[in-house]
Amino acid sequence: MYSNYFKRLFDILFSLIIFFLFSPLVISLLVISMIIYGKPIYTQKRIGKDLKEFKIYKITTLYGKEINVEDILNKNRNNFYGNLIRNLGFDELLQVYNILKGEMSFIGPRPLSPDYLKRYNNVEILRHKIRPGITGLAQVNREKIKTHKERFKYDLYYIKKISFILDFYIFLNTFKSIYNNFNKKIIINPPFNGKN
Repeated sequence: MYSNYFKRLFDILFSLIIFFLFSPLVISLLVISMIIYGKPIYTQKRIGKDLKEFKIYKITTLYGKEINVEDILNKNRNNFYGNLIRNLGFDELLQVYNILKGEMSFIGPRPLSPDYLKRYNNVEILRHKIRPGITGLAQVNREKIKTHKERFKYDLYYIKKISFILDFYIFLNTFKSIYNNFNKKIIINPPFNGKN
């Protein structure tokens, strides 16, 4: 009952709440990204429920392709604004639109690119039985995961045990994961070393 009906209802309700609460922030970030990178929105192809392909939307936080690959990597590595937005998860806010369209859920296996389809075995491909999520069980356990195979195990466990309690656990631990990630990458390793 929860996975078939209430989960989708909660997704729509929370999407509308987030849309109205975070609209000023999203508009501000889109303007900043437009100024810095030349385009505000970044899209990628992803595979969703029942192996259907869709476009995922993100706020642009990375510089585009340049002739010198090493230069672009260095620019992105030292890109304080982009790193900050990604570590706070704000670049994912546009995926509320994907949720409202029915392509994603707040919680579920993260959507991967079509390239992964040829890597799945007969069990791993079952991760596409449900809508992919902005966050998921694998994401809140990222420090324990070393390989894609391990991540798929978390995704498959979630599909088997999906419930309101499990979703609530993931929801709470997502904020903990963002906080830990923010501390590790922004506070412990500041972008300025005093020599710049």
